[in-house]
Amino acid sequence: MMNNKLSLQRKPENRTNPLVATANTIKALARNQPEPIIEGLLHKGEQLMVYSAPGAGKSWFALSLAIAAASATAISQDEQSRPKWHAPKNRKVLLLDGELDSADLGQRLKWLDPEGRAEDEKLIILSRQHQDFRAAFPNLSKEQDAEDLIQFCLDQGVELLVLDNLTTLTQLEDENSASAFNTIIHGLLMRLKAIGIACVLVHHSNKGDGGYRGSSALATTFNAIIHLKKERLTRGAFTLNFQKARNNHIDDKTVRMELREQADGSLRLICDETASKLELIAHLVRSREFTMDQEVAEALARHLNDEPYLKGTFSKWKQQCIALQFITLKEWYQCLEEAAELADDDLAL
Repeated sequence: MMNNKLSLQRKPENRTNPLVATANTIKALARNQPEPIIEGLLHKGEQLMVYSAPGAGKSWFALSLAIAAASATAISQDEQSRPKWHAPKNRKVLLLDGELDSADLGQRLKWLDPEGRAEDEKLIILSRQHQDFRAAFPNLSKEQDAEDLIQFCLDQGVELLVLDNLTTLTQLEDENSASAFNTIIHGLLMRLKAIGIACVLVHHSNKGDGGYRGSSALATTFNAIIHLKKERLTRGAFTLNFQKARNNHIDDKTVRMELREQADGSLRLICDETASKLELIAHLVRSREFTMDQEVAEALARHLNDEPYLKGTFSKWKQQCIALQFITLKEWYQCLEEAAELADDDLAL
């Protein structure tokens, strides 16, 4: 009989040897329907990174996600109250917050969940600012702290861990070094995957807001990575752009969300998937196949199997497309001019 354990002489005393399995054993683990934590976004044991510039709304989004998972509700809804990214059942959620003042965190909870749908035993919070000044707090760049956090999650039956945010929960000497993330990747994220605990990591973008801070090695374990971009024209509004979506069940269309006050004084994320249409418009313009706005509008209608759009309707989408920075006005007209030049060249041939 095959010895199905690999003996590692270098392993610490508190670790077991890894198990070697047959191909048929692994094949039996195949999932036809992954068990959703948040339908269309995050499933059991999967990992999501959300990053943005400071003050863009990533912590509001992460807290809305935690509340939805703990209360079997949706992260957001559209203007017709149709849910977006809904949790089919309530889960045990641990929010590890390293930044917000506890009073601010409490106020956000009151605004987002005034009815207390996320019951105390389902949403638990470890907040840095809600501690005695002598209390130790997890540093996830330390292997023992990462291991202690995992054990706590197992003891508490946690199914979703939300980490807000990487900068305040770690002490990294060099964020641009791949080796600096070894403990986070191998000591925490990979082990969470192995035991089936889903994880959401909140992170900051780099100086130009063109990507997340730190080494590209961090992206290794994530099933999805979202770049959250603040909308300059509307307070509390942002777009969610997927930069990675590894699984087919992830609804990775670009979506706009706006934190809106409701009649009872609560706050709610209202979503508008027109943003995915705006993204397509920018793509069509950049294709340099169209010389006028009307041609772009006609191509958009054909692509979406819609009736022809009114000039005013497309003009409004064009303005939104530019305001939300899917494309600049200068690039828009430059692409149309280049398309005209290409068309002239074709005629000359």
